[in-house]
Amino acid sequence: MNNQSSPNKIIISIAVLAVALVGVYFSMNKAPKIAPENITQTGTSTTSTSSVGKPTITKLDLPSGPLNVDQQGTWTVFASSTDGKALTYSVVWGDEVVTDPTVAVNPVKIGTSTFSHSYSYPGVYTPTITIYGSDGQSVYASVGQRILGETKKAPIIYSLAPSSAEAGTLVTINGGGFTAPKPIPNGPGNMPSNEVLLDGVGLAGVTANGVNNLYFLIPSDAKVGKHTVQVKNSNGSSNVVKVVVK
Repeated sequence: MNNQSSPNKIIISIAVLAVALVGVYFSMNKAPKIAPENITQTGTSTTSTSSVGKPTITKLDLPSGPLNVDQQGTWTVFASSTDGKALTYSVVWGDEVVTDPTVAVNPVKIGTSTFSHSYSYPGVYTPTITIYGSDGQSVYASVGQRILGETKKAPIIYSLAPSSAEAGTLVTINGGGFTAPKPIPNGPGNMPSNEVLLDGVGLAGVTANGVNNLYFLIPSDAKVGKHTVQVKNSNGSSNVVKVVVK
């Protein structure tokens, strides 16, 4: 009896394992549906403290997995309003570039809840879709998106954080196209591969974190006022942005 039952047990175990693997496959390849509790959702009120008219996010459809450089992805947000009136939407992708980072990005409100976008540089971005109710109240959905690949394009600066600070402050450059440090020939450590220029003069002590961030200190003797910031590497020179020294 035991000899006959062992093959049956083996067959049943293989069948259970096959079903489990099929389930894992479909769960990994299915476009994720983000539940409201997993979305960064914050309400603001400009004209009323009432919940009437305030949007509610019910679901967010995202691209399935990471995107490649220049690959278009689609984001769709599903939301409703307690007063039954039409909603409007806007999105900030995280790769918007303004000449002066002290100027806020002003997204355009539209009537559609589906957005498509592609990124030109690898890295991690946080596209933020905002939903507006009829009386000005809003909520937003913010989810990280990984972009894979390589590019030989010149570096680009999206923003500075902070963009206004005192001399001696550590500033983060958010951007793309930054290159990894190169080993020092026949020596310890690495050579910086990205040069940060303040008013056209290269700064010492520039550090990097991945392909999206560089860090530099505003010189202690920097004069109060606006100064230009630019990044250079083997692929070229970035756009020029401004930092304000207070």
